[in-house]
Amino acid sequence: MPKRGPRRPQHTGRRPAHHTNWPLKRPGEQPVPQSLCEKCAGLCCRYLALPIETPTTKADFDDVRWYLAHEGISVFVEEGDWYINIASRCKHLDKDNRCDIYENRPRICRGYTEDNCDYHSGDYGYDLHFASLEELDEYIEQKKYKKKK
Repeated sequence: MPKRGPRRPQHTGRRPAHHTNWPLKRPGEQPVPQSLCEKCAGLCCRYLALPIETPTTKADFDDVRWYLAHEGISVFVEEGDWYINIASRCKHLDKDNRCDIYENRPRICRGYTEDNCDYHSGDYGYDLHFASLEELDEYIEQKKYKKKK
């Protein structure tokens, strides 16, 4: 049912922050790593986000309900596009949260930089996020109520 290929990270064209002296150590603070990779938990290596068709019918929403009935699945909407989020650890993420095929990693992986890193991005800024059937059902009910008004 996907409408296009996997979601690709934006390329900023800027030099990564690890090429600078950022962040600077303040007096009395512990030394700060020169690269976020030194503190990385491999967050971007622990999920897949794939586009899905925007649900418009009862049957479409029932399909999304089926996705959410599975462990490790959530669905989100970003800039009007719907995605299924699959929690799955990359098999090339080593015990130190480093990529063991770094020099030959896939193009999507190469798109992740310190500028768009999941480590410090905080809120993902989703328009909508559903982690359970109940959350989706509540959204569907709200949509029905709004249509009736």
